Amino acid sequence: MGYGTKCGMARFRWAAVILLALSSTILFAADAALDWPADKPVLHFEIGKFNKAGSFGNRNVFNIDVVTKNVSATRISYATFHLYLLDAQKTRIAEHWVTLTNVDPGATVKSVITSQVVGVPVEFAVAADHLPQELAYLNGPTTTSVTIETIPSGANLTVDGTAAGKTPVTMSVAVGSHAIAFSKDGFAGDTATLSVAADQAAGKTYSFELGGALHDTVELRDGTIISGDVIAVSESEIVVRGSDGEQKYVRALVKRVSFVEKTEAAK
Repeated sequence: MGYGTKCGMARFRWAAVILLALSSTILFAADAALDWPADKPVLHFEIGKFNKAGSFGNRNVFNIDVVTKNVSATRISYATFHLYLLDAQKTRIAEHWVTLTNVDPGATVKSVITSQVVGVPVEFAVAADHLPQELAYLNGPTTTSVTIETIPSGANLTVDGTAAGKTPVTMSVAVGSHAIAFSKDGFAGDTATLSVAADQAAGKTYSFELGGALHDTVELRDGTIISGDVIAVSESEIVVRGSDGEQKYVRALVKRVSFVEKTEAAK
């Protein structure tokens, strides 16, 4: 008795999870739809008709309808994805390309891929191969070099709660937003948000001006900064009251004195 084979295949209705960095798949389920990425979708994939076109030896040939929709608000200039077909043992039995070019928000791209497989595909997955600059943030955390400076310099800098040294500071930071804080004797503490774009060139400088001074500032000719209350100025010396008590400085060694407005408390 001979053995017969069916020459047609009914519509598969599939579901899968997207592969990007660490990835996994699930078995075909109720709907042939896949959002990528799953948390904040940019693309919507659908597998349509799965038509058997022929066979030779132990290989089956299928024509597969693939529909991809841009569900984001961003125009996608050029992106490529791998589409994998897997068997029941999760063995990859076919691999194809899905290419997207100049896809506007809301636009749909339809294509047909011809697949030669050994066995029967029961799972599928997709993985990003190339993402354009506008989708670079989906590649995962990346870093870039930035320089953070303050006016005046020499402030203690923290980034996301971690000490980073005294400004100016050149450091590597991850793409995204970071909470930064400054502190410097004689100045009000200050905080700010550092935003680093995925397409930002390395080496960008961010400059922040510290809050108003709390005390008078005496700058010596060698660059030393003394913060405190100037209580006396004469032709020969300047007297400053600071955290270490009163200190006298030779007037000829002083380059500049900056005073802050002091308000006398009401009695």
